[in-house]
Amino acid sequence: MLIYDRSQVQAVECACESLGITQDRLMENAGAAVAKAIRDRYEVEGKRVLVLCGKGNNGGDGFVVARSLFQSGARVAVALTHGEPTSDVARAKFDYVRSLGVRVADVVAEPDVFATLATASELIVDAMFGIGFRGPLLPADQSIVSLVNEAEAPVVAIDVPSGVMADTAAVGFAAVRADLTVTFFEKKACHVLYPACAYCGETVVADIGAPDAAFVPSATGMIDAETCVPLLPPRSPDSHKGTYGTVGLVCGSYGMLGAAAIASEAAMKSGVGLVKMAASQSMYPILATKRNEPVFLLYPDGEERSLSGRDARRIAADLADCDALLVGCGLGRTDNSAAVVDALLAAYHGPIVLDADGINAAAGHIDILDPARGRLILTPHVMEMARLCRVSREELLQNRLYYGRLIADRYQAVVVLKDASTIVFSPDGRAFFHTGGNDGMATAGCGDMLAGLVAALAAQGVPPVDAARLGVWLHAQAGERTAQRCSRRGMTVTDMLAALPEVFLDLE
Repeated sequence: MLIYDRSQVQAVECACESLGITQDRLMENAGAAVAKAIRDRYEVEGKRVLVLCGKGNNGGDGFVVARSLFQSGARVAVALTHGEPTSDVARAKFDYVRSLGVRVADVVAEPDVFATLATASELIVDAMFGIGFRGPLLPADQSIVSLVNEAEAPVVAIDVPSGVMADTAAVGFAAVRADLTVTFFEKKACHVLYPACAYCGETVVADIGAPDAAFVPSATGMIDAETCVPLLPPRSPDSHKGTYGTVGLVCGSYGMLGAAAIASEAAMKSGVGLVKMAASQSMYPILATKRNEPVFLLYPDGEERSLSGRDARRIAADLADCDALLVGCGLGRTDNSAAVVDALLAAYHGPIVLDADGINAAAGHIDILDPARGRLILTPHVMEMARLCRVSREELLQNRLYYGRLIADRYQAVVVLKDASTIVFSPDGRAFFHTGGNDGMATAGCGDMLAGLVAALAAQGVPPVDAARLGVWLHAQAGERTAQRCSRRGMTVTDMLAALPEVFLDLE
């Protein structure tokens, strides 16, 4: 499944025009498709239906819906939210609806009438704004949205709920909360990314008669089984541990050794042949009791009883023969850890997964990422990404596609932006959305597991962007399996690690 933005929708519409499919025909087909989706889910005959129509072509779709439901026996009223339509094609649909005797109310001129209609309605259709909405809603529109959201009737949105920004998945001061959203051509970012997707309810993509030749490529797609399973690295009966790569871990610090243990276990359970783990002398006894598989590379304690910046170059030299590195999980935010990160980024020439405190070290002087151009996989959560971009959390969430692509391009890095909906950005401008998993995965250590998984796949020769996509998908599969067994409320990352081999067993 592809994800379209406003420009791609416009390109498809233009292509349809050139193929002889007029804007009028597309509007008729869109309205008919929405009306059918409504009839498939709701009883409309004799029911009070209110259709909110803006002055653009989204409102034109709404007029077609109003006409169709009226002809199906519904008691339809149309509310003009911004006056009569301004485009010729939408005006023609409005005139037709009015000629049938459908009740029409002007929200601005008759606010009390509109309020009464909204309260009494048994179904509301939102056709106020389309995908071109940039927001936020004006105060008058916020009042309309409040009445819609307070009504007891189910709400159906055409293309996007009003107040939602299609391309960024951002939501302004207010937005319609739809039970069903019917969109066209392909889904948009708002239909799959939070916070906007929470306002869309069930989202369906309706066929409105655009031929295959009209569709255009998209640099944005989904992470799912169809795209990820073929990325699994092959196994061979004629193999040894060296066949499946070595991953080096520079993770953990005194008090945060669980992160290193989790990342190590995730890597080993993802098919890598060997894990090498850098550890200070005081870290070693604890880690050795938690993990049996790694080969430990031991160094004198730094000031915080963790790895010392004095040994940074030696650590980099000792890990030079690894097939991939994971740096940062629980490493701590100290001068020592920053020195180790600097040395590894400058000296190591293979894929580097930079997570957590590795990213925090880079955020302090982002130029340290320059030596690792083309080899980086960054796995930040939202706050780490905001620090990396030197913007607020709110600014990042409003423009996450822009900032993700910016960092991926600037450092020729793969960026895994972790949130309720995770996005993988490729240096070539592509972006991949993942909407699987569950809220039980919002638990300590889950990011360390993902980082270990991605690093192990990279060590097995999976290209960085594919390692990220596949790792995100496998991680979510383990989360979903764990929730079924342990509950979302009670699951831990230890439970998820136990489920990971079962995911691979299913695939094999």
